[in-house]
Amino acid sequence: CGHDGHMAMLLGLAHAWEAIRDSLPHNLLLIFQPAEETTGGAADICSQGVLDEYRVSRIFGCHLWPGLPEGRAFARPGPMMARSSEVTLTIRGRSVHIANRQQGNDALLAGAEFLRAAYAFMDAGFPPAEPRVLGFGRMESGQVRNALSDHTRLEGTLRVFNDQVFAQAQQGLQALAEETAAQQGCQAALAFSPGYPPLLNDPALVALAGDLLSPLPAPSMTTDDFSFFAQARPSLFFFLGVGEQAAPLHNPAFDFNEAVLSRGLDIFLALARLP
Repeated sequence: CGHDGHMAMLLGLAHAWEAIRDSLPHNLLLIFQPAEETTGGAADICSQGVLDEYRVSRIFGCHLWPGLPEGRAFARPGPMMARSSEVTLTIRGRSVHIANRQQGNDALLAGAEFLRAAYAFMDAGFPPAEPRVLGFGRMESGQVRNALSDHTRLEGTLRVFNDQVFAQAQQGLQALAEETAAQQGCQAALAFSPGYPPLLNDPALVALAGDLLSPLPAPSMTTDDFSFFAQARPSLFFFLGVGEQAAPLHNPAFDFNEAVLSRGLDIFLALARLP
């Protein structure tokens, strides 16, 4: 995912800082943050008072990004990356032999009906201009081929850009879970993890950065726990392109030209000089 490159840029900034520290208008705090990919380490940094202790007034962050021109940085004011929540549906039914199917409660069918209804709801139940994604990548159900399943578990992800749409999606999906389960005489429990909040760039910082950044046409449906920093302080997060033909993030073939890191370092140095 490029985190080796991110660390290298920050180490380069620490090295360069020694030569220019007296000419900068601010002190710098370099955050080598743990657990971005798992529990959201940025939330821990914020909750433990680090930003208050060091009197942090603004925060800048960067992520190497495939699909964008190599060496160019992109950002946008406001929504930059999505809010995420892990969605888990558990359905309980009653198993019987297939020969007596009408006497059971089919949890597998209830899960399939929920999937169909949930995707239709997310496609049509919101304004077309409001970005949102719901996807389920894992389904478990049943034990054998000749008996109705008495349980189904669906695991997926919901991604949106504001809390109002999240609440609307949560309410609608909850109603669909109960309805589709009841049609088969089953019971459903739908859970949403807190996830990461949407990453919102401070418009004033984007404007202040000026020509350092190219405009990103649309926000990304991916997520990053830098969003916790952006909730706590005025913040700017930008994507640094590694090539339009580069392999995607979280792909074994992902790689980048290390010359890009020098460009990222130059941008960080320029941001450090902003008034």
